Amino acid sequence: MLNNTTDAVTIATEAFLRDELAKATLRVGQLEEAHSKAVQRSTQTQIDLTKTQNALRDWTRDQLKDEEITETQARDLSRIGDFTLSQNYDVTMTVEHTFTVCVEAGQDIEDILQGISFSTESYDAELMNDDTNVVDSNWDEVEY
Repeated sequence: MLNNTTDAVTIATEAFLRDELAKATLRVGQLEEAHSKAVQRSTQTQIDLTKTQNALRDWTRDQLKDEEITETQARDLSRIGDFTLSQNYDVTMTVEHTFTVCVEAGQDIEDILQGISFSTESYDAELMNDDTNVVDSNWDEVEY
């Protein structure tokens, strides 16, 4: 039995708060489940969109290659489908380049030349000059 009104209010308030906490916890769970489903739908939609874009891109490239559509039509399709028509190529080039090597007295030029090695990882306009000639080149189309 309750001794006074304060005890009744305290018990009622605790019960009310427990009930509200249970409702809030349930609602948070429902919202988390709804969010998870929305993320799954969004992910699946993105996957479907990417598949559609890739199929449209491949079809457009084939049609362009077979001259079934014009370049203007292909560009319009690429803008509509939000894809690029550019091709990727791995290019290997052999370049003959003339440069000056300073050899000190008593050193052999052959020894110096055997120790020289370099590679160019990116195109550098300063590297290309009148003394540079392309000796050989080949390429392979690369799909990304």
